[in-house]
Amino acid sequence: MLHEAAETLQLESGIPLESEIAGSFRTCILQGQWQTSETLLQKIPFISSNPESDLPKVQFLIRQQKYLELLEQGETMQALHVLRSEITPLGQNTERLHQLTGLVLCSSVEDVKKQAQWDGIEGTSRELLLEQVQAYIDPSAMLPNQRLMILVDQALEWQKRACLYHNPSQDLELSLFSDHICDK
Repeated sequence: MLHEAAETLQLESGIPLESEIAGSFRTCILQGQWQTSETLLQKIPFISSNPESDLPKVQFLIRQQKYLELLEQGETMQALHVLRSEITPLGQNTERLHQLTGLVLCSSVEDVKKQAQWDGIEGTSRELLLEQVQAYIDPSAMLPNQRLMILVDQALEWQKRACLYHNPSQDLELSLFSDHICDK
């Protein structure tokens, strides 16, 4: 529902929510198009003033997802190739790298998911990956997840704080349809 509201706001205002590259990047992550997502990642601005230090961290997150999905699909040899040639050279998160390496010895997909604390392709793992990656991306380039809800919460909080007689101990239903005003 909020996705539809965002699309309507974008169409009616003529202001894009995010760049075309960021939108394509989002789609690639959610569809598991790992090579394309890493190519697009090179074109997206990062929050920090030193994106060279953040790029390997984000690549690690993406490649970890790729590795786990290959394990889930029973593609152990491909997963090992990703681990050796794509993840290890990044030199990131050594502790997690050791955990990922141990997953090759798991006897079942359920065991992989449990030990990796990962819910699989059919779960919310790609959405969670996108949230983790967005922590590094400049919010002006890619709309942060749940941004509309944050803005609504801020608007409601502002109404409460602006009310002279507001009693925080009362559990009142607030609305954006009208301004909040407590009785004296």
